[in-house]
Amino acid sequence: AETVSRISQVYGRVEQVIQDAKAEVCRRTAVEDWIKALTAEEKALLAEYALDFAMQAANRALLISLEAIDAELTQQEKEE
Repeated sequence: AETVSRISQVYGRVEQVIQDAKAEVCRRTAVEDWIKALTAEEKALLAEYALDFAMQAANRALLISLEAIDAELTQQEKEE
């Protein structure tokens, strides 16, 4: 339960950072205009960061899923 609480707190902080970044971008200009104004190199870098973040999130989700399966199997073995 403590781990879940910690993960929830971290997720909340990530969400806040994302919201802060969106607010900052929107204050400057509309997101679409901001992206259009980026150079090709900047767009490529932004895409790379987004893909890296998505891969880290997917890998973490997979790890947690495997840990849950392991815990379930361990529990079943103890019950048998």
